[in-house]
Amino acid sequence: MNAFEIASDSDPFVKLVLILLIASSVLSWFVIFFKFMIFKQVSSQNKKFTDVFWEGDSKLSQVYQKAKNLNSSPVSKVFQAGYKEFRKVLGSKAGKEGEAIDTKAFSSKEVDIVMSNVDRAMRKELMGESMSLEKKVPILASIASVTPFVGLFGTVWGIMNSFSVMGQGGAGMLERIAPGIAEALIATAAGLGAAIPALVAYNYYVNRIRSYRAEMDSFSSDFSNILKRNFMG
Repeated sequence: MNAFEIASDSDPFVKLVLILLIASSVLSWFVIFFKFMIFKQVSSQNKKFTDVFWEGDSKLSQVYQKAKNLNSSPVSKVFQAGYKEFRKVLGSKAGKEGEAIDTKAFSSKEVDIVMSNVDRAMRKELMGESMSLEKKVPILASIASVTPFVGLFGTVWGIMNSFSVMGQGGAGMLERIAPGIAEALIATAAGLGAAIPALVAYNYYVNRIRSYRAEMDSFSSDFSNILKRNFMG
Protein backbone atom coordinates (compact mmCIF):
# COMPACT_ATOMS: atom_id res chain seq x y z
CA MET A 1 0.00 0.00 0.00
CA ASN A 2 1.21 3.48 -0.80
CA ALA A 3 0.89 6.50 1.49
CA PHE A 4 -2.40 7.64 -0.08
CA GLU A 5 -4.01 4.23 0.39
CA ILE A 6 -2.80 4.05 3.98
CA ALA A 7 -4.25 7.52 4.69
CA SER A 8 -7.58 6.74 3.02
CA ASP A 9 -7.94 3.48 5.01
CA SER A 10 -6.85 4.98 8.32
CA ASP A 11 -8.88 5.50 11.47
CA PRO A 12 -11.40 8.43 11.26
CA PHE A 13 -9.56 10.33 13.96
CA VAL A 14 -6.25 9.94 12.13
CA LYS A 15 -7.96 11.13 8.95
CA LEU A 16 -9.09 14.26 10.80
CA VAL A 17 -5.53 14.87 11.96
CA LEU A 18 -4.23 14.45 8.41
CA ILE A 19 -6.86 16.86 7.04
CA LEU A 20 -5.83 19.47 9.62
CA LEU A 21 -2.18 19.02 8.73
CA ILE A 22 -2.83 19.26 4.99
CA ALA A 23 -4.91 22.42 5.51
CA SER A 24 -2.10 23.89 7.63
CA SER A 25 0.43 23.07 4.93
CA VAL A 26 -1.70 24.69 2.23
CA LEU A 27 -2.12 27.81 4.37
CA SER A 28 1.61 27.87 5.06
CA TRP A 29 2.52 27.75 1.37
CA PHE A 30 -0.03 30.44 0.57
CA VAL A 31 1.54 32.76 3.15
CA ILE A 32 5.05 31.89 1.93
CA PHE A 33 4.30 32.81 -1.70
CA PHE A 34 2.19 35.84 -0.74
CA LYS A 35 4.95 37.35 1.43
CA PHE A 36 7.57 36.45 -1.17
CA MET A 37 5.76 38.56 -3.77
CA ILE A 38 5.25 41.40 -1.28
CA PHE A 39 8.89 41.45 -0.21
CA LYS A 40 10.06 41.24 -3.81
CA GLN A 41 8.08 44.40 -4.59
CA VAL A 42 9.31 46.08 -1.41
CA SER A 43 12.96 45.43 -2.30
CA SER A 44 12.47 46.66 -5.87
CA GLN A 45 10.72 49.88 -4.85
CA ASN A 46 13.15 50.57 -1.99
CA LYS A 47 15.98 50.47 -4.51
CA LYS A 48 14.11 52.74 -6.93
CA PHE A 49 13.40 55.25 -4.19
CA THR A 50 16.94 55.36 -2.82
CA ASP A 51 18.24 55.86 -6.37
CA VAL A 52 15.85 58.79 -6.81
CA PHE A 53 16.61 60.28 -3.40
CA TRP A 54 20.37 60.23 -3.76
CA GLU A 55 20.42 61.79 -7.23
CA GLY A 56 22.59 64.83 -6.84
CA ASP A 57 20.36 67.26 -8.76
CA SER A 58 17.00 66.22 -7.26
CA LYS A 59 15.10 68.64 -5.04
CA LEU A 60 13.11 67.29 -2.12
CA SER A 61 9.86 68.44 -3.73
CA GLN A 62 10.73 66.44 -6.85
CA VAL A 63 11.69 63.41 -4.78
CA TYR A 64 8.38 63.69 -2.94
CA GLN A 65 6.38 63.67 -6.16
CA LYS A 66 8.22 60.59 -7.39
CA ALA A 67 7.91 58.91 -4.02
CA LYS A 68 4.12 59.03 -4.26
CA ASN A 69 4.34 56.39 -7.00
CA LEU A 70 6.45 54.09 -4.80
CA ASN A 71 4.06 53.40 -1.95
CA SER A 72 5.13 49.76 -1.70
CA SER A 73 8.49 51.03 -0.46
CA PRO A 74 8.63 51.41 3.34
CA VAL A 75 11.59 53.78 2.99
CA SER A 76 9.56 55.94 0.60
CA LYS A 77 6.68 56.04 3.10
CA VAL A 78 9.05 57.12 5.88
CA PHE A 79 10.39 59.90 3.66
CA GLN A 80 6.90 61.07 2.73
CA ALA A 81 5.85 61.22 6.37
CA GLY A 82 8.94 63.21 7.32
CA TYR A 83 8.69 65.59 4.36
CA LYS A 84 4.97 66.30 4.89
CA GLU A 85 5.55 66.97 8.58
CA PHE A 86 8.50 69.20 7.71
CA ARG A 87 6.41 71.43 5.47
CA LYS A 88 3.46 71.31 7.86
CA VAL A 89 5.51 72.54 10.82
CA LEU A 90 7.16 75.28 8.78
CA GLY A 91 3.78 76.48 7.57
CA SER A 92 4.01 79.69 5.54
CA LYS A 93 7.79 79.71 5.87
CA ALA A 94 7.94 76.62 3.67
CA GLY A 95 6.63 78.57 0.68
CA LYS A 96 4.82 76.93 -2.19
CA GLU A 97 5.51 73.37 -3.26
CA GLY A 98 8.67 73.24 -5.34
CA GLU A 99 10.04 76.58 -4.12
CA ALA A 100 13.28 76.84 -2.20
CA ILE A 101 12.88 77.27 1.57
CA ASP A 102 14.34 80.35 3.19
CA THR A 103 16.58 78.88 5.87
CA LYS A 104 18.11 82.06 7.25
CA ALA A 105 15.28 83.13 9.53
CA PHE A 106 15.23 80.05 11.81
CA SER A 107 16.37 80.25 15.42
CA SER A 108 17.94 77.28 17.14
CA LYS A 109 14.73 76.76 19.12
CA GLU A 110 12.69 76.61 15.91
CA VAL A 111 15.16 74.16 14.44
CA ASP A 112 14.74 71.87 17.46
CA ILE A 113 10.93 72.04 17.28
CA VAL A 114 10.84 71.31 13.56
CA MET A 115 13.31 68.44 13.75
CA SER A 116 11.60 66.94 16.79
CA ASN A 117 8.29 66.82 14.91
CA VAL A 118 9.90 65.43 11.76
CA ASP A 119 11.68 62.69 13.71
CA ARG A 120 8.46 61.81 15.52
CA ALA A 121 6.52 61.55 12.26
CA MET A 122 9.16 59.34 10.66
CA ARG A 123 9.38 57.12 13.75
CA LYS A 124 5.62 56.67 13.77
CA GLU A 125 5.61 55.74 10.09
CA LEU A 126 8.52 53.37 10.62
CA MET A 127 6.59 51.51 13.30
CA GLY A 128 3.51 51.32 11.11
CA GLU A 129 5.47 49.98 8.14
CA SER A 130 7.20 47.43 10.37
CA MET A 131 3.84 46.14 11.54
CA SER A 132 2.62 45.99 7.94
CA LEU A 133 5.65 43.93 6.91
CA GLU A 134 5.03 41.53 9.79
CA LYS A 135 1.43 40.79 8.77
CA LYS A 136 0.74 37.06 8.25
CA VAL A 137 4.31 36.09 9.17
CA PRO A 138 3.27 34.94 12.68
CA ILE A 139 0.99 32.40 10.97
CA LEU A 140 4.13 30.59 9.82
CA ALA A 141 5.48 30.53 13.37
CA SER A 142 2.22 29.09 14.66
CA ILE A 143 2.15 26.37 11.98
CA ALA A 144 5.79 25.51 12.58
CA SER A 145 5.27 25.13 16.32
CA VAL A 146 1.85 23.43 16.38
CA THR A 147 1.80 20.96 13.47
CA PRO A 148 4.54 18.62 14.81
CA PHE A 149 2.46 18.14 17.96
CA VAL A 150 -0.71 17.58 15.95
CA GLY A 151 1.17 14.95 13.93
CA LEU A 152 2.48 13.44 17.17
CA PHE A 153 -1.08 13.25 18.47
CA GLY A 154 -2.09 11.28 15.38
CA THR A 155 0.96 9.08 15.87
CA VAL A 156 0.04 8.30 19.46
CA TRP A 157 -3.51 7.48 18.40
CA GLY A 158 -2.30 5.10 15.68
CA ILE A 159 0.06 3.34 18.07
CA MET A 160 -2.71 3.02 20.66
CA ASN A 161 -4.85 1.28 18.05
CA SER A 162 -1.98 -1.07 17.24
CA PHE A 163 -1.46 -1.99 20.90
CA SER A 164 -5.19 -2.56 21.24
CA VAL A 165 -5.06 -5.06 18.37
CA MET A 166 -1.98 -6.72 19.87
CA GLY A 167 -3.83 -7.15 23.13
CA GLN A 168 -6.52 -9.17 21.40
CA GLY A 169 -3.97 -11.81 20.28
CA GLY A 170 -4.76 -14.27 17.51
CA ALA A 171 -3.15 -15.27 14.23
CA GLY A 172 -1.81 -12.87 11.61
CA MET A 173 -0.66 -10.39 14.22
CA LEU A 174 1.75 -8.53 11.93
CA GLU A 175 -0.87 -7.98 9.23
CA ARG A 176 -3.31 -6.69 11.84
CA ILE A 177 -1.02 -4.20 13.60
CA ALA A 178 0.85 -2.96 10.52
CA PRO A 179 -1.92 -0.55 9.39
CA GLY A 180 -1.95 1.17 12.79
CA ILE A 181 1.82 1.63 12.74
CA ALA A 182 1.65 2.94 9.18
CA GLU A 183 -1.06 5.44 10.17
CA ALA A 184 1.14 6.63 13.01
CA LEU A 185 4.12 7.17 10.71
CA ILE A 186 1.97 8.97 8.10
CA ALA A 187 0.75 11.40 10.77
CA THR A 188 4.32 12.09 11.89
CA ALA A 189 5.50 12.67 8.34
CA ALA A 190 2.56 15.00 7.60
CA GLY A 191 3.29 17.04 10.72
CA LEU A 192 6.95 17.47 9.81
CA GLY A 193 6.05 18.19 6.18
CA ALA A 194 3.89 21.10 7.30
CA ALA A 195 6.27 22.39 9.98
CA ILE A 196 9.65 22.41 8.24
CA PRO A 197 8.83 24.75 5.29
CA ALA A 198 6.91 27.06 7.65
CA LEU A 199 9.86 27.28 10.05
CA VAL A 200 12.42 27.92 7.30
CA ALA A 201 10.22 30.59 5.70
CA TYR A 202 9.49 32.23 9.07
CA ASN A 203 13.18 32.59 9.93
CA TYR A 204 13.92 33.93 6.45
CA TYR A 205 11.13 36.52 6.55
CA VAL A 206 11.98 37.63 10.07
CA ASN A 207 15.52 38.39 8.88
CA ARG A 208 14.15 40.26 5.86
CA ILE A 209 11.87 42.35 8.07
CA ARG A 210 14.78 43.11 10.38
CA SER A 211 16.79 44.23 7.36
CA TYR A 212 13.97 46.48 6.09
CA ARG A 213 13.56 47.99 9.54
CA ALA A 214 17.27 48.76 9.72
CA GLU A 215 17.07 50.31 6.25
CA MET A 216 14.19 52.56 7.32
CA ASP A 217 15.96 53.53 10.53
CA SER A 218 19.17 54.36 8.69
CA PHE A 219 17.33 56.44 6.10
CA SER A 220 15.36 58.39 8.71
CA SER A 221 18.63 59.32 10.44
CA ASP A 222 20.20 60.37 7.14
CA PHE A 223 17.16 62.39 6.09
CA SER A 224 16.98 64.12 9.48
CA ASN A 225 20.66 65.08 9.21
CA ILE A 226 20.19 66.37 5.66
CA LEU A 227 17.27 68.55 6.70
CA LYS A 228 19.11 69.97 9.66
CA ARG A 229 22.32 70.58 7.73
CA ASN A 230 20.96 71.95 4.45
CA PHE A 231 17.52 73.34 5.24
CA MET A 232 17.65 74.48 8.84
CA GLY A 233 20.76 76.57 8.68
